[in-house]
Order: sequence, then structure tokens, then C-alpha cells
Amino acid sequence: MLLRSLVSVLAFESAALAADYYPITGIFSAQGQRVSARRDINELQAEAGPQWDLYIQALAAMQNMNARDPLSFFQIGGIHGLPTYPWNGTVQGNSNAQWPGYCVHSVAMFLTWHRPYVLLFEQSLVNQARAIATRYPASTRARYMQAAETLRTPYWDWASDLSVPNSTALRTIPINTPRGRTSFKNPLAAYSYPREALDGAFGEFTDRRPPPPDRIGRCESGSYPQSANRRLRQGNLRERVYRAFIDSPNLRNFSHAIEDVHGAVHIAAACGGAMGSLQYAGFDPLFMLHHANVDRLYAFWQAANPTLSRITQRYRVQRSRYTTPEGAWEGPDTPLLPFYRTRNQSHTHNTVVSTFNLGYTYTGLEQGRANGLRKRNKSEDGMVPSELVLRDLQSSVNQALPAANHHKYKNAGYGHKNAGYGPPQTSSQSSYGANASHYSPSESLYHRAREILGDLYSSTAHLKRQTVYQALVHFDKEELPELPAIIDVFLCDFHIGEIALLDDPSSGIHTTRLPLNEAIAECNRKGIKPGQYGEDMSVKIITSSGMEVPLAGLKTMSMDVELCTETPTSDDDFPSISDRHSHPGRLKQFIKKQLKEKIREFGVVRHGSGYGGHRHGSGYGGQRQGSGYGGQRQGSGYGGQQQGSGYDDDGW
Repeated sequence: MLLRSLVSVLAFESAALAADYYPITGIFSAQGQRVSARRDINELQAEAGPQWDLYIQALAAMQNMNARDPLSFFQIGGIHGLPTYPWNGTVQGNSNAQWPGYCVHSVAMFLTWHRPYVLLFEQSLVNQARAIATRYPASTRARYMQAAETLRTPYWDWASDLSVPNSTALRTIPINTPRGRTSFKNPLAAYSYPREALDGAFGEFTDRRPPPPDRIGRCESGSYPQSANRRLRQGNLRERVYRAFIDSPNLRNFSHAIEDVHGAVHIAAACGGAMGSLQYAGFDPLFMLHHANVDRLYAFWQAANPTLSRITQRYRVQRSRYTTPEGAWEGPDTPLLPFYRTRNQSHTHNTVVSTFNLGYTYTGLEQGRANGLRKRNKSEDGMVPSELVLRDLQSSVNQALPAANHHKYKNAGYGHKNAGYGPPQTSSQSSYGANASHYSPSESLYHRAREILGDLYSSTAHLKRQTVYQALVHFDKEELPELPAIIDVFLCDFHIGEIALLDDPSSGIHTTRLPLNEAIAECNRKGIKPGQYGEDMSVKIITSSGMEVPLAGLKTMSMDVELCTETPTSDDDFPSISDRHSHPGRLKQFIKKQLKEKIREFGVVRHGSGYGGHRHGSGYGGQRQGSGYGGQRQGSGYGGQQQGSGYDDDGW
């Protein structure tokens, strides 16, 4: 029956092309089926089964769609930044806004705006997969159709893997297509912009970063993925993610902490490139893998902190966006434009709290089987859920193309006794209605989420009572001459991490929290006492064009050293934090070790001498600084991991 219905709708052209809105509701399949989980892309590739085959083909189909189709890869990618263009004709914005895109950054809505954005991408992806599945031979068609129903957009766990997915570096990928086994052109490896976009059909659209401006760029001179992986391993991502969970007192603080780490991944994952600019990042296939993981971390926060899962206060917008004027108030009921549930109802923070009600979950957060499909609100056309599914498939017309799975937590046995997070609602009151106070997982899910986070992101250092040192660096982004930029931070000449500054917002006070404990061994080796840590921190600031900015150029930059006592509790809970306090520190300009030795020997630095491969430019003169920080990575023994005491400066 489903097959006949699917085939029948393929005679129609894309509904989204003719519609003035598109319902973003999530993917729901047959009654009684478990809500499907988004899976790690590396697991999906290792399994090499029907879901992987369909994912690769569906992504390629999205990239090959008409650039004017709102469900195409180009149109969805453009929502985030450029071109300044009303997506699906639903929301006409201000083309002169300080930020040209719809996307939300550096505010509490960062996590919730990106949730329906990834969901929109997922709906289009699954629609393509469903259409492709119908073309397989009768002997395998049912298997592929079932795989299409359970397919969800995968995520890339960059904090655990510390390397880009191998599948994004392959020019071709072997998969099974409806016509048989083939070496398929890999849609994860590259994306070329549509010619009509480059010709200005949608407004200004020129990506000036190398390679040639007709495609996305990743790392110069064919060094991807090696250069990207080196940068990712320097970012201290695992510890920063774990500390975001255990240090954040509320959702706003957690959102800021995760967004800060997410920015570092944006820049490191492609050595700048399109991913390094929020205006073009949505066009790199890495983007949705990255943001699915950001959404996953948000879902884990909700499960681990059910009473702290919602935005409860309003705030003023400091900088105008395409559809949001400067000074406007935003809060729990602010429309998340351009994302609509029905013709007259846009999504808000409150409508996207539960992933389960949006048709997906994540590995480790699965629940029991649903009692039935969530009853969606009918649109003005009177469509019911099954009709919405068929309508989605109309966008697939003429667009479809002629290792073992190991779920570590698959037997979690989660209950669903609370209404806030559970089976789809069978009444008109959904769990994201106005009366819902917070996200409510079961007791077992609460503990399981915390246990999984500890297994994935904590180090052995967290197994014992310890004093935790962190640096809090503050400054006004407006003082930087250009964005994006990176601020590398060092303690005792040990690279402790980087502050990644994307191109939105371009002003306002920015605060980053960086763990220091990995550098403590180096400080102790040099005889530097704990009370002196705040006096031995240095920074190196460089923009995407290679301009090195002297510390003296940032008058507002300051730093505090924060200390707290961390005490383990149990395997399925976070450690307790006590005696948190801080004291001011002092930042210095980072000078390469060899240059310091030269200064001590001669008492002078010859500008432009090229000593040690380092061209000591004039700061704002735009000269690219040397890339000779290729020190050997020494094992510090922290957390049982091989930590890098060297600093690998690949620039951008």
C-alpha cells in the first residue's frame, strides 16, 4: 500500500516550489514503530548497509536539485547566511541587516534555532531516500524502503573522535545503488555552487576564499584531512565539552559554552574554508554533520538536566538579522524564522523542546515504542500526517539519481512515565504546549545520559578529587580588525586551546572558558607555582587573512584564573563542584620559543629576519606569520591520553 502511494505522488512536481510555507514536523512512520535515532556517521559508514547507501544517494540528489527548490541543498544551506534571499518566499527580511542570514548566534536561542534547521534538512534527505528506495529491485526493495523510513541525518562526534569523518575525504564511495554496486561520486567530499547563484540570481553571492569561488574550500594544497585533524586535536574539545555540562548552571550558560566550542570546530574542520565563515558554512556537507552533533549535545543536556532545559527569560537583540531588528525582544515564544509547523504557526523554542515529538532521538537516548503517531495540527488544506508524508515526496520528482553496527547503549531500558519526553501525544495538548514547564525524561534516562557523557568526554583525572584550573578570557570583538579570527592561548608555553571567533556577531563582549589542567605539568616542570599561573599566560591572535594582531590592539582583553574543587560522586552522575573562586591574571603576547631565546641572547629582535621560519611582521600589516610551530607531541600523561605540548600552527 505504501509503495503504491509513493509511486503515485511521483507524478507531481515539487509541492514546496508552489507552496508559501513548508511544514517542518519531523519524520514519522508506521504506527507503533520506535522513533528512529540519529547515528554516528562513522558507525553508519562501517555498517555499509542500506541506510548508508541511501544516505549517500539522497545527499547527492539534494545537491543536484533545482537551485530554486526550497528543499534543495543550496536553498537549505543558504538559510544560514548568504545569499540574502527569502527562503520559500515565506519571510521577506531586511537585506541591509547587520547579519544577512536568518541564523541565530551568541544568544540563548542558538541551540533551539538550529534544531528545526537541521530537521528541515533531515526531512528533505529522507524524502529523497524514500523515492530512491522505490527504485531498487523487488528482491531488496522492501529492505531499502524500511531503511529509508528509519534513516535520520547522521552526526559527527568531533569531541570524541577528534578527527573529521574519513568519509568526507574520499572522492568516491562504494555503495549499492538500484542499478547495482558502484563507485559513487562522494557528495560529502565537495559541493559546487549553482551557476545561477554565482551569476547573481539570488542576490550577492561571492565566496572569495580559495579554491576558485565556484565551490567550497577545505584546507589549502590538498592537505585535508590531515591539517584539519591536527587542528582539531589541539582544541581540547573533549574536556571543554565535558566542562560545559558540569559547569553550566542553566541552559543559557550551556548554550554559550557549546557555541564557543562549536566555533572552534567550524574553523578547524576545514582549515577555515567555507566552514570558517557563517555566511557560507551551510554549503559544506560537514555543516549538518557538525550541527547534528551540537543538537545531540543539547538533547543530552536536556536529559541530564530536565528542569533546566528551557529558555525562560527574554532578552534584547543586540544586532539586527535578516528578519530580526536590532533591539527586538526574544524569548520562549519568539518565532524561529523561517521555520513553520503549519501555515499560520511558526516554530518557537517551546515547540522544539522534545526531539521525540519531532520524530528523532540519538543513540543512547532511545525510548520505548510509541503508542501511536503524534496527531499533528491540520494545515489550512486539511492535510493529515499521511498526506503530509506523501506531499513531502513530491519534491523528489525528477531529482532522484538514475562494518558492524555497535550500539553501546542499545539495551538501556528507558521508561516513559513522564509526559514531557515520551511517546507522541494522542491529545491536542502536545508536550511542547504552553503549559509544559520543562523537558521530563525518566529517572533512568537522567542517570544514563550522565553516565554516557562521562564515558565519552571525561578523562581519568575526573575519577579522583582534584583542583580544577580554568582561564576566563574576556574582550570586545569589535576591537578585532577583521573576522573570522583565532586566538591561541598558552600557559607556560603549553598550548591550552583556542578561542575561535566567527563572523557573527562582529561586536559585543565575548567570554571563553579554557581548561588549564593539562598545562599544569609543564608549569610544574618549569618551577612555576600555582599562584603564578595567572602571570604566565600568553596569546597569539591571527585573522583568516593571515594578519597577526598584537595583544596591545585589544584594549578590553582581560583574563581571570578560576579554581574549584571537583569531587567524584558515582559512575552515573557528574562530579560535585565546590569552593569556586577566581582571581585576576595577566596576559602577555605569545612569542615563539626560539625567538625568546634569541631575545635573551642578543636583547633585540630584527624585524623581518625570518629567524626560525618566523616572519615578524608589523602586526596589522597583513603579513602571514610563520608556521614553524611543528613541535613533537609529548605525552603529559593527563587523563591517559597523549597530549600535545607542541603547537602546530598551520594558519588557515
